[in-house]
Amino acid sequence: MKMLMRKWAASIALLVVSAPASGIADEIKEKYFSLTIPVGFKIENTTLVEDAQTYVVTDGKVPYLRIYVGNAPHYPEIKGATDDEIASLGTPTSRFNSKWNHGVMAGAEFLDRRMLTFDWPLYVHAWTAEEAVDRNIALKILMSLRVDE
Repeated sequence: MKMLMRKWAASIALLVVSAPASGIADEIKEKYFSLTIPVGFKIENTTLVEDAQTYVVTDGKVPYLRIYVGNAPHYPEIKGATDDEIASLGTPTSRFNSKWNHGVMAGAEFLDRRMLTFDWPLYVHAWTAEEAVDRNIALKILMSLRVDE
């Protein structure tokens, strides 16, 4: 229990200090969400299906964050070998999962149920990419996500 509390304290601290410094980040606005990415990074629409929109944030080569917008998210994307590696926090309309490796946050995901609409899309789901070279950058991008209702 104490370990879980420490993990969540660290998660909350990351939420508070995660905003990138001004002048070294770009604000990206899509139709259903917005986020902040480092200068030189880009977001690409990678939609392959008709009833969803998918995006990937990259440094030009390597994925850092994946985003799903639609009505049927594949949740959870972040998984661990044991339950001790995953910490979850949620409300009736959103969930935040974090993956831990030896006391260090190794990945995270956020699922939001858009409450002010009953039309498409109902969900925005984002998660850090396993391929990300710098986990801290991937986590900061995820923490900057704002879902538009």
